[in-house]
Amino acid sequence: MPVSFPTTSTVAKRVEQNAYKTVELAELVKAASRGEGEGRGKGKQAEAGGSKDISEPSGTHVHTLTIEVELGAPPPQITYRHREPEANPAYAQFDALRSSLKAAAKACEPLDIIRPADQVLGIDLPPSKGAFAPKSTPSVAVYPSSSEERTTRGTERPLVRLEEKTRWRDYSLDIPGAKEWNKQSTAWDSTSWLHAVLALDSRERAMRNQVYRDDVRRFELRTGLQMAWEPAEGKKAAEKKAQRKKGAEEGSDGEDEDYEDNEDNDESEIGDEEKEGEKIKLIITVNVYLNFAALATPAPEIGTDLIGLILHSIIPSDLPLMLDASDKRYDALRSFFACMQPAPFLPRGMNASDLQPKAMRSTLLPFQLRTLRLLLEREHAAGYENLSLSETADPRGFWAQLEVGGENVAYRRATGEMLSLPESVASAIANRKGKGRAMDADVDMESEGALGGLSAADRKLLPPLVDLSKVRGTMLCEEMGLGKTVEAIALMLHHRHPLSTSRSSLEMAPEAPASSSEEAEEFDIDMLDDDAPLTAARERKRVAAAHVNVPNMDLLAGPPGLEDEEISGWLQAELDAFSGTKVWSEESQLDVTEVATTLIVTPSVLLKQWVSEIQTHAPGLRVCVYEGWKKLQDGIRRQQASQNKSNGAKPGDKKRKATEALRKKVVKKYSGGKGQVNGEEEAEGAEYVEEPVKEEASSADPLSLLEVTQVEFEKYVRAHDIVICTYQDLASDLKVAHPAPSRSRRKNIDYKENERPRSPLIMVEWWRVCMDEVQLSSDQSAASEMVALIPRRNSLAVSGTPAKTDIKDLLGVLRFLRVPRIPYDGRLWYRLQQPSFRPAFEGLFRAISVRTTKRQVQDELTIPRQTRYVVPIELSQIEQHYYLDTLGRQREIMTRRGGGGLDRAALKACLLNLRQICTHMQVGLLQAGAGGPRERLNLGKELMTMKEALEKMKSDHVAEFLSESRLQLRLMVRLGQLILSDKDNDLRLLQAAAKFERCRETITKQLGPVREELQRLLAANGNIEIDDDALSTGTAEKKGLSQQEKEKAGAITSARTTIRELLLILHQASFLMGDVRHQQGEADLETEEYAKADQIRKEILGGSLRQSIVAIARLDRQVEASDFKDVEMLQTEDDCGRGGISSADAIESSNELLRLINENTLIIWDWRQKIIELLRAPVEAEQAEDAVPGGDAPAEANAEEDFYGKSLKSQGELQCYMTAYAAALVDRRAEMISEERNLFAEGDASRPAERTTARARQAKEAGLELGLYDEDDENKKLLDELMQERQAFMDARKGTCERPLKGYLIDLNGVVHNTTMRREEVQIAKQAADFIRGYHKEQATHLDNLNKELDLFRATFNYRVKFFAALQEISDSVAEPDAAPEGKKKRDVHDEIRSVDAEITAKEVRLAQLTTRGRYLDFLGGGQAEKDDDELREDCIICMGSSDDTHGLLLECGHFFCASCYKAYRSSQSRGCPSCRRDIDDKAITRFKLGGAPSKTNQKEMRALASADAAAITALDASAPAAGPSGEAAAAAAGTSADALLAAQLAEEDREGQNLREMEEQEFGATRAEEVEKQARERDMARVNMLDLETRREIAHMDMMGEYGSKIDFLVKHLLHYRARQPEARHVIFSNWSDSLNIVTRALRQNGIKFASFDGNKTKDVVDNFIKDKSITVFLLHAERESAGLTLTTCQVVHLLEPVLRHSFELQAIGRVDRLGQKNETKVYCYATRDTVESRILALGVRNGTSIYLKNDDADRGEMERRADNVVSAAGKGGDLGAGDGTGNEEELLSLLL
Repeated sequence: MPVSFPTTSTVAKRVEQNAYKTVELAELVKAASRGEGEGRGKGKQAEAGGSKDISEPSGTHVHTLTIEVELGAPPPQITYRHREPEANPAYAQFDALRSSLKAAAKACEPLDIIRPADQVLGIDLPPSKGAFAPKSTPSVAVYPSSSEERTTRGTERPLVRLEEKTRWRDYSLDIPGAKEWNKQSTAWDSTSWLHAVLALDSRERAMRNQVYRDDVRRFELRTGLQMAWEPAEGKKAAEKKAQRKKGAEEGSDGEDEDYEDNEDNDESEIGDEEKEGEKIKLIITVNVYLNFAALATPAPEIGTDLIGLILHSIIPSDLPLMLDASDKRYDALRSFFACMQPAPFLPRGMNASDLQPKAMRSTLLPFQLRTLRLLLEREHAAGYENLSLSETADPRGFWAQLEVGGENVAYRRATGEMLSLPESVASAIANRKGKGRAMDADVDMESEGALGGLSAADRKLLPPLVDLSKVRGTMLCEEMGLGKTVEAIALMLHHRHPLSTSRSSLEMAPEAPASSSEEAEEFDIDMLDDDAPLTAARERKRVAAAHVNVPNMDLLAGPPGLEDEEISGWLQAELDAFSGTKVWSEESQLDVTEVATTLIVTPSVLLKQWVSEIQTHAPGLRVCVYEGWKKLQDGIRRQQASQNKSNGAKPGDKKRKATEALRKKVVKKYSGGKGQVNGEEEAEGAEYVEEPVKEEASSADPLSLLEVTQVEFEKYVRAHDIVICTYQDLASDLKVAHPAPSRSRRKNIDYKENERPRSPLIMVEWWRVCMDEVQLSSDQSAASEMVALIPRRNSLAVSGTPAKTDIKDLLGVLRFLRVPRIPYDGRLWYRLQQPSFRPAFEGLFRAISVRTTKRQVQDELTIPRQTRYVVPIELSQIEQHYYLDTLGRQREIMTRRGGGGLDRAALKACLLNLRQICTHMQVGLLQAGAGGPRERLNLGKELMTMKEALEKMKSDHVAEFLSESRLQLRLMVRLGQLILSDKDNDLRLLQAAAKFERCRETITKQLGPVREELQRLLAANGNIEIDDDALSTGTAEKKGLSQQEKEKAGAITSARTTIRELLLILHQASFLMGDVRHQQGEADLETEEYAKADQIRKEILGGSLRQSIVAIARLDRQVEASDFKDVEMLQTEDDCGRGGISSADAIESSNELLRLINENTLIIWDWRQKIIELLRAPVEAEQAEDAVPGGDAPAEANAEEDFYGKSLKSQGELQCYMTAYAAALVDRRAEMISEERNLFAEGDASRPAERTTARARQAKEAGLELGLYDEDDENKKLLDELMQERQAFMDARKGTCERPLKGYLIDLNGVVHNTTMRREEVQIAKQAADFIRGYHKEQATHLDNLNKELDLFRATFNYRVKFFAALQEISDSVAEPDAAPEGKKKRDVHDEIRSVDAEITAKEVRLAQLTTRGRYLDFLGGGQAEKDDDELREDCIICMGSSDDTHGLLLECGHFFCASCYKAYRSSQSRGCPSCRRDIDDKAITRFKLGGAPSKTNQKEMRALASADAAAITALDASAPAAGPSGEAAAAAAGTSADALLAAQLAEEDREGQNLREMEEQEFGATRAEEVEKQARERDMARVNMLDLETRREIAHMDMMGEYGSKIDFLVKHLLHYRARQPEARHVIFSNWSDSLNIVTRALRQNGIKFASFDGNKTKDVVDNFIKDKSITVFLLHAERESAGLTLTTCQVVHLLEPVLRHSFELQAIGRVDRLGQKNETKVYCYATRDTVESRILALGVRNGTSIYLKNDDADRGEMERRADNVVSAAGKGGDLGAGDGTGNEEELLSLLL
């Protein structure tokens, strides 16, 4: 229906008290109730006594906006902080307004306050409140005065202010439309059409600094104001409303009147609460009038845009505006795919055979001929011109016809233009409407939905916005498998460049076209297999196709085939035909030559396929492959050198000739022809000239790199019909595609710009550029930018799915096709994506695209039937546990990160991890590892069996349990310490002792297994000592440890660490227990406890003590073996003697420096001896006792404590000496070797050198390296003294010998080599130099040895540090509790006790959870193997093992129950565990099936089942119990069958799983929503075509090598099953992840299945090798990267290893085999695990109507089963879900997890 004006819209709004004038409104209500000024509505005019007539608007009433404003009531009281509340006077005013309104009008009946008038609605811009206050925000406001009285709008306060913008919230009017017009509409006047109308009114205050409006009034507003009140929704009001409704239904008008009267008189009965619930509303009616004549007046640019916003907002569109992002994306994609239409039927009289290219081997199908004709038409081919395409006009949908005020106008929503239609057009429209005739096919009946349409002839009379008449090309978007490649080849054969000459190979078919009966066999290379009978010609063709040769471009070798006279003659004719066709290219900034060649850009995996298809279908076409500029540049440079050499030119000839010409010009200028010599001299002196002489280069001038490239590339390309390159090569050429940037340069310098490399692709104008799989190149990609620079005449974009997930992806296609304006106008492209602009969007793409689906041409082709199945996979219990464990971790992460909203990154990671686990537990871990342990349990990068994975999970679980247990034990010890410090507690000693004793008991239980595990690991490792440093510092690889050895060593280190930490806690508990005994006065027990603690302490310190002793012993041996026995070894008694005249200063300074070095040696030696003495000192008290011959043990009780105190003090002293000693060695080396002291030496002198050994790094990590001790005053003083002594030596050199010895040696060498010196001088200098050189060499060796010795000192020191650090840790552990927390004056012991006790309780809960998991892991691994099922059931305290239930449960507390017992127990409304009474958390219950060896009862049942007949078993449905007798009874009565047992087990598992799920729903607290969701999901899955049970049973019975997880095992067995029954079948396997493909690769190799894949193989022969070698039966492909474009019709089976989220990938995958050329029926198997995210993905696809796996009886409901072309449906409704890019609907994403 056409639009009828005025259109309407409504907005609801609430304003607070400060936004309206209560008193003024009350006065207006009273005036209206009195009927002043014609009874209603003159407002202030009536009060003023005026009765002026309101002028009538000029224009057509086009829109009415109703704004319902609720007045917010002020609070009744004002509350204060320090005084009593007071009555609010504002509330009294509001109450008076309400009373006046109720007295003047009935409930819900509007009262006219201001009748519609001009300027009642205006802009309010209050002044800022201060100089630094933020700028005020404009607001739409209602004013009480009319236009004649409003002269000072800026100072008048409005009656009602409708908008307010604060720092926290924007209270603007929510008027839709602006967001569709401008993406970022931040200016006030562009945020809504109402703002725009007011801003364009010249009487209002200007909103911009720019000129954006004039005095022309194109729009006028007439605004009226009404008021009404609504009764409260209290009990009485509700009863009265119901009574009125009842009376209205009975039709009794009298009763209604009585009720209304009673209502008016019943105000006294209304209480305060109900009175406060009454609402006052303002109804503001805004009528918009359009002055069409004024609209024709041009407005400023910004004003024009605002006018477009107004028209867009008030002229409606049938399409919905209020859509969320997901629905909007879905709707846009749906519109895009719907607008693309197949090619129309051939015109009457056109012979279809004329469209069949003569040189094409295959016969095109009818729909392909129609598509070819359309492609020819879009390229403006001769004989196929379409006059409608050559004329300038906008596409359909851009213009719409409206009738405004009785006048026919044309409206273009995209730009907001509205024009009068010519009289001829208007009369034609009226004629069509008047006669009621059907409109012409080209009339836009649906161009604007409800708006009228325009014919093509009408649109030609309107100014165009998007002129497509010069667009030469189209989007070829045929559905996958319909021969896009063949259609493109046919276009290349049929439409050649008009200047190009033909040759015989393109004028006749190489063979007769295939007949209709042979089309399916002759159409595609992939159908040539060994099953069909082969003629000799077809055999040669098949073999040749299998060995396709890819002709790579080689400019040095030249075009191939020129030895053929026909080819060489044709090439010469081409050169002659195109001579002189150079044109300037703005894109490449070059003069380019036209060529008749087509450039094809394709993904690398499809390059060989393109060559193969061309050679198969059109062998007469000459093809070559361009591999990028890098591959050509060597040949080009060699060609350049060869040509220059053949021309006899040298590289500098051109420059020399130019210089000579310049010289002659200067000579001629200055000599005047009289004297050449002077002129020559002037020319030689001239450096700069105004402009160099430009001369034509002779034939002998050397060719530049650019010239050679252009000439040779043009020649090579011209010799071919097609050039193919990949996206990667195209993108790499972008670096050399752009010309040199323009900049200011000197005129007389040759910058050799022509020697800059340029991509040859931009040096010719291609006849056609074809981009295959164009969706792979986004608008922002390098390939897209590069292809935009390539000159061309025609463009062809090929893709079956041009828009992957959003119509935004299409911008790159528009830019490639060179559609004018839209790709370069961001605002216009944004608008076209919005729902209201959908007609223009559809018209644009309908004009430049063509798409044929299989459904549309199903009668014209024969593609064998394709059947699709879902293969349900049951995860093993180990896999299920790993899945649930990861799900729990991910939920915790999302809860922690969410912060009240959905964390999309965490949700995406969770979904990815769960989907990967469904394929194999290690997918996602083998290459990149995994995140932290909180995200997913890392099973390592080595592929594991299920048993190994279980052991890994057990090991990690034990480590986690021990870690949590140690934390709890530490907390328990601290709790005991706090209890001891609580002096108010009389039972503190007993309570603390109980805590300590409990700790010791727990530790004792844990130590035993850990010690045994350590002994087992050491025994398995041959009792070889493991270097923990190699593991902790990452040097295991350097030491040559294998991965297995590193894992063993890591386990040993972990066990040792665990033992040590447990011993530390045990020592702490024992020592504190001794304190308790001391306070209790039990001396014997005290001594015993301290002895236990001392024994534990010795065990803890044993390792570090042994290392220290060994290090000290090694130090003793090294010192004894050292050559430094005396200080004299580092000194010298000789000197350089006396110097001569020239060498006196150097020799004298050298002697002085030698003397100072000797003195410094004394300090170094003394410090060295002191360090050795301190390092040799015992580190343990018993050592000190043994060191004293005949010494007795100290009698004092604190003797040992004194010893350790002195030892710690000596450690500080040792550190000081080592720091000073290291600095002194640095000084000595600097003076001996360096020429001067640099900053590095200064730094080294002040601190010891950084050490990188394993021990040093370990000490650094422990915070124990040098310089990290808290030094006391004595150590600081000692270090200062040592450094002063060192500095004294340095200061002594000032003024005498500041240079090092090497500097003086250089001076002496200068004298020696000075030939002018006397012999005596030389001899003296030579002797001194030889002495210094020898001394230097000797001392350098000594320093090297001393530095090595220093490393030994440091290593020994670090071992001592490690020992004392462990000792300090033990001492700190038994110290008093920490002081009061910071900020508290006094420590509250009771608060700390409560806090620590709460932490202990939380750890107990966590340990209970870990215990539950540990029991479950033991159960999975056969830990209950020593028990049969009956014994295991005895753990259930309810039935004590009497139940025959096949399912069990583990509660969070760790207790086991049978499922049936638990069900009965919970039915009694019990909330706690029957064993421990802890509250039960239903979400923390672990449910599983009882495994292990079957019980005796079950064995009898299974033996009975073994005799069942298979026919009865197959009747069992996998998803629900069979009707009638039970499965066991049916199996027992059926007969004897060896396979019945497995089938019965499968059916029984399905029934048990169903029963367990039902029990969970009924008894485990499931909500109604969860039940409904589960039932809906089960109904959805019931519609899916599952692989039948009999086939699954047969596959499960196949034997295979290795173990690779449930899903991959079933996949491999499925392949083996096919090999046994259909050995000729070939398969394609798709997976979403590289890890899963790698695991499948290993499984296939181990089971002897040959396969092909692109894994790391970038060669172009993979597909051809697969086609050629029939022994290769499997092709592995990545579902996302490698699913597009390949033709694999030799395969009959597609295996999708996972359900995909991106439905387009799924369609691309199955399209590899379901395409033209396929001879066999095909099957698709999608493997999905039960009760996981994969089954939810499938169910969601069924629910959204996007599933391609529906059963046959549901095929009509789901069109995806037949055609699989609705990619948009998947993208918007759940097939894609947007999970890949995080744009999916949150509810749908969460439904996959929760």
